[in-house]
Amino acid sequence: MAATPHVDLGTQGELVLGEQQPRWSRDLVRFLPLKSQFLLSGNVRDRYPLQVEQGRARPLALQNYLAELLRSAGIAHVLAFDPVNGFSLPLSDGLDLAAEFQGLAFLGLQWDQNGRACASVARFFELLPGIVQNEGPPIALLADFSSRYLARVDLPSPDEHSWFTTALVLGYGVRPRPVGPNHSPLFNPLI
Repeated sequence: MAATPHVDLGTQGELVLGEQQPRWSRDLVRFLPLKSQFLLSGNVRDRYPLQVEQGRARPLALQNYLAELLRSAGIAHVLAFDPVNGFSLPLSDGLDLAAEFQGLAFLGLQWDQNGRACASVARFFELLPGIVQNEGPPIALLADFSSRYLARVDLPSPDEHSWFTTALVLGYGVRPRPVGPNHSPLFNPLI
């Protein structure tokens, strides 16, 4: 997937205080109007600093950090998926779960009180077109452990081949649309 920017999170988690964010996060935000898919690699299990006030930062797990970052960039909903737990809503301060459930109702998922919905990898790929082509408020989809969605990387099953081909074609076919008060162009990014 040549059009997918690759963002390397580095070899050590960066704790940055003040106005500066880690470089990879600035790059991600900068490319949101230009690219629909992103691949993050490196220390994806580290914690990343979210500035809470001048000179103080709170370390967050990557999904929560990305949710805060994406919401501040104009993404209305952030949805995460992993093959063991299914879909989840990365929690952040002030997140209204009821509003999230309502905004994502078109997916037909059954949410529990913690913001989780059981789903298989097949269900992820079934819902993928509706998410990335959604014309409503922007949705980011965080596909955690995506390198493990294939049983055998060297020999994907026909279904797996179809799923990843669909994701690739969708990535090239979607277009950004103007959103928010500034009419900034945004995709529904797949990360």
